[in-house]
Amino acid sequence: MPIRTAASRLAALLAVLTLAYPVVAGEGHDHTVDAATEAHEDDHDHARDDDHGHEENADDAAHSFDVDGVKVVHPWMNATNGRDALIFLELENSSDASVSLEGAEVPFAETAMLVGFALKDGEGAYQPLPSVPVQPGRSLDLQPEGLAILASGLNRRFTEGDTAKMSLVTSAGTIALTVAVESAGARQHSHAGHNH
Repeated sequence: MPIRTAASRLAALLAVLTLAYPVVAGEGHDHTVDAATEAHEDDHDHARDDDHGHEENADDAAHSFDVDGVKVVHPWMNATNGRDALIFLELENSSDASVSLEGAEVPFAETAMLVGFALKDGEGAYQPLPSVPVQPGRSLDLQPEGLAILASGLNRRFTEGDTAKMSLVTSAGTIALTVAVESAGARQHSHAGHNH
């Protein structure tokens, strides 16, 4: 594929993601659905009601991390068999300024980069992306077949129930996270749906 065509496709993907993925951040993590995300709703079900009986406690604090009005909720990844892992999360910007997601520092991997899912030669693949802006009062979901942090060259294997430390790099600062490891086939964080 010519470099110009690949660059054009990545630019178009970034434009679509910037418009489609940011959603209004709210108490219950309500998500708007549009053409770009509707196809994932069956596989990526967010239970966003207040009837689940889950109260704020010390366990909740382990699922939420923030700095200067930028909050990261539910960081997770699948159990690993190989040398790569995709890390997913929700980033909420409740500050008064635009914030850019710039990448990650992942001590258990040789490299880490922000990637976006796109079709390449008829096959789905993750492509490197530049930073992604999140406007004030908006949130950005990193989820399967969407945006993710790709950690490559893992220095250990992760099984369901493990946790791993990493940092998310944003223009507002670096946010230290504890990532939960879900089953190899999980499509969302097992605790998704509770409020923070």
